[in-house]
Amino acid sequence: MEQKVELFLKQFPIFEFLKETDSFIVGGTIRNIILDESIEDIDILTFNDINEISKQIAKITKGTIVKLDESTIRVVSSINYDISAPRGSNLFEDLNKRDFTFNAIAYDIKNRLIIDPLFGIEDLKNGIIRMCYNSAFEDDPLRMLRAIRFLSIYNFKIEMNTYNQILKDSYLIKKSASERIHYELIKMFSSDNPY
Repeated sequence: MEQKVELFLKQFPIFEFLKETDSFIVGGTIRNIILDESIEDIDILTFNDINEISKQIAKITKGTIVKLDESTIRVVSSINYDISAPRGSNLFEDLNKRDFTFNAIAYDIKNRLIIDPLFGIEDLKNGIIRMCYNSAFEDDPLRMLRAIRFLSIYNFKIEMNTYNQILKDSYLIKKSASERIHYELIKMFSSDNPY
């Protein structure tokens, strides 16, 4: 698996630079590499200064920096790079705060190692959508729609505890911004299995 990820990353000029930093490729990027899906952006989690890392990536790629929020910066180039600060004091805390186990997989660039504390690769292989922690939908209600989107796109199954939590927390969806809901619905209805 490590070789597959590294082979993919080597085609990008930022790879050599990132090997010298305390950074990880995470989330949907790793999921899509494993599933042989197209990559829309590269998600980078860094324990270095996100402003400095973003500046260097923009310089290497001749990209444009766009600040998404206090902890995430996007470099817009031929492919987008989303550079984020960790949620928590270490990598494991960050991965445990993600939405689903198959999005909680990291690639340690420096040590060329896959880190998968929540067995997300196994869930990917078995086609299972499993929340990372019990209050995942309270923290971001849009994750409930994302679960349904993954169900419709990949024809996966929602794990029973996750499904029950969606039913319990469904009323929270009103807290999500309408444009974020719209984005998820468009993705869902564009899939082969919207029903």
